[in-house]
Amino acid sequence: MNSLNFNLNAKIWLYLGLCVAAAAGTLYHFYTSAYSEYHKEIQKLDRDTQKKKGELRQILAQKQRLTDLEKEIERANSEFASLQDMFPDEEVIPRRLIDLTAVTRRSLTQPTRFLPMRVEEKEFYRENHYSVTISSSYHSLGALFSEVANFKYPTSISKLQIVASPELDQELIYGREHGQIAKTVIANFQLTTFTSKK
Repeated sequence: MNSLNFNLNAKIWLYLGLCVAAAAGTLYHFYTSAYSEYHKEIQKLDRDTQKKKGELRQILAQKQRLTDLEKEIERANSEFASLQDMFPDEEVIPRRLIDLTAVTRRSLTQPTRFLPMRVEEKEFYRENHYSVTISSSYHSLGALFSEVANFKYPTSISKLQIVASPELDQELIYGREHGQIAKTVIANFQLTTFTSKK
């Protein structure tokens, strides 16, 4: 009877051991499979996070480049506007006359003729020619040419002829009596400005 009781106790312990082992195995299997999936998901999320960080770095770099490009475009537009002032699409004769009148006043010369002449078509631009006659002293004429050279748009002076004023004696007397610079020379020249073709 004792041995039967021992066998029964052994069987119960064995059965309990098997149940505990089965439960532990089931828990271990569930834990490892769940953990494995969880671990894989974490790794996938880490990879996605790194990828998104890389994309974000690229976007930020492109954003900086975009900002730089916007500044560059703004600078180019400003330069283009100043170039358009310097090399306009159309010739504005009154503006040229105003510019010439302003520099003749500063250089103490007197324009006696401003005559628009021909327009020469070139491949990429036009040459606008004007016939100009100036009455001045020799030094004032040099000052005038210096002023014209400093126009904010390209100009050229050609076909220059300088002759003594036909009223030289009267100019000298008038200059002495009134304390003014005598207009001793008459200069004829061709002033050329340039406009672009669209």
